[in-house]
Amino acid sequence: MRWSEIARAALRNVARRPLRNGLATLGIVLATSLLVALFSLSAGLRSGLAARVEDQPLLTMVQVTPASPVAGTSPRGLDDAGVAALRRIPGVRDAVAAVVVPATVVVNGRPAGGTLSGLSIARRAPYALMAGRAIEPSDVDAVVLTPAALRALDLDASDAVGRSLSIELRRSSPVAGPATKSLAGRVVGVAADAIPGLGIVPLPLAEDALAWVTTGESDAARDVRLAQEAASTLLVGGRIAGSDLLGSRYSSVWLITEPGGDPRAIVEAAQGLGYAAFSRDAASRTLADLFALVNAALGAISAIALLVAALGVVNALLTTVSERTLEIGVLKAIGASDGDVERLFLAEAAVVGALGGLLGLAAGWVFARVAAAAASAAVGISGLAPRSDAATFAVAMAAALLLALAAGWLPARRAARLLPATALRAE
Repeated sequence: MRWSEIARAALRNVARRPLRNGLATLGIVLATSLLVALFSLSAGLRSGLAARVEDQPLLTMVQVTPASPVAGTSPRGLDDAGVAALRRIPGVRDAVAAVVVPATVVVNGRPAGGTLSGLSIARRAPYALMAGRAIEPSDVDAVVLTPAALRALDLDASDAVGRSLSIELRRSSPVAGPATKSLAGRVVGVAADAIPGLGIVPLPLAEDALAWVTTGESDAARDVRLAQEAASTLLVGGRIAGSDLLGSRYSSVWLITEPGGDPRAIVEAAQGLGYAAFSRDAASRTLADLFALVNAALGAISAIALLVAALGVVNALLTTVSERTLEIGVLKAIGASDGDVERLFLAEAAVVGALGGLLGLAAGWVFARVAAAAASAAVGISGLAPRSDAATFAVAMAAALLLALAAGWLPARRAARLLPATALRAE
């Protein structure tokens, strides 16, 4: 028998038993739709979480500082070459150099003492904002206040934006010339993240201020100040001595990770370059690890559903073989080979699998959309939408077909092994 004849006969035989084959097809539909819906919802949830993490990059940020000396070696300083090397680490979206300067911020005569962080301009601000905007390349005196500064200065976030302030600097030891210096600034934004210190300023302003403060300092005083600054820059913990920062242009570098990136791998890469690296997320399970476990669980659920559907296909085809024993005997009597009979029943299984797979793809996508809308309405989560691609649909369709063929193999083998004489006496 030619393949075209087998295909026509398979379609005709499936249509002759609509109830039994319809139930087997329904099992394939349910299993395939479950697979598509679960993985589409998982992909949508992962995309939504990745977008939220991207809006709050400090959640997965890796902070790099000069490492403590090992075996008498000097720590590698953080300079422009080091920043460039860190930026080339796979999974790093941007590297932001930071310099911390001790200062007192004064607004409306109310002072607040602490530190200011000077950050290089990134493609996207490495902190979320509750009001105003981030510092731009053209800014020279802009300041983004932290929540701690708002509390210390008794300011409201919306009222703080646009205010003028003064940055008071003080040398730790007397030298020739003034011991204090005042810089004018203006508040352009308020950070939502709990960044240590009072605020963020442009990196050139912080470097100039730090150069002025350190002029004439003794080594002991400078070590104490650097240790204080290092403690304020460590957002995620760890230890660093003030002497580690000697000879380093920057006190730290903030590595902003790509969405879905693995901070632990970035920490290891930075440490391999000779630096100390820390991350809030480095010791916990990353987003990729979490969804690997979720997808494994969803895969197990889908496999169980597919197994149940396979049993339905096996039952339907075995019953069909029993009912069509005489037909099989006639086919063999007129010249059909064992292979022809086996291919005929496998083709019927493939028809059931293909039909169930196609209907399952559509049903799964509709179910995922409805489930996402219901979950968003019930929980109040906005932006939750299923996501799928050609690979997901291809895998689901292939699973439906392979399932049907695997389930149909045993009945097909049983039909192919029937002896013509035995089959013709079945009536």
